[in-house]
Amino acid sequence: MRKHQVNEWAYITAWNPFAKVLSDEENDRRQLELKELPKDFICFEGEGVGTDPAWKPERSLLVLGIPKNEAMQIGKKFEQYAIVYGRIDEAAELIALFEFK
Repeated sequence: MRKHQVNEWAYITAWNPFAKVLSDEENDRRQLELKELPKDFICFEGEGVGTDPAWKPERSLLVLGIPKNEAMQIGKKFEQYAIVYGRIDEAAELIALFEFK
């Protein structure tokens, strides 16, 4: 983060909106759409891997320099229950975007 001179970041996915499992093809289409949004930021691709082995890893983006509100808007657009947000030298936080059903 210091190398890129940013002090905040977010980890966001477009996969499986509202925890509804979609096909890989649909998830990949959604992820491509997500990758088009944060064009003004440095992004790194990754995978969100949970503890449940039945749940497939979800392709995700680490977006450097994105303000919290903008990251939250993107997460909501892709119907995610939460995103992970952080600031340099602080603990990351899980931000709920919708009430879990």
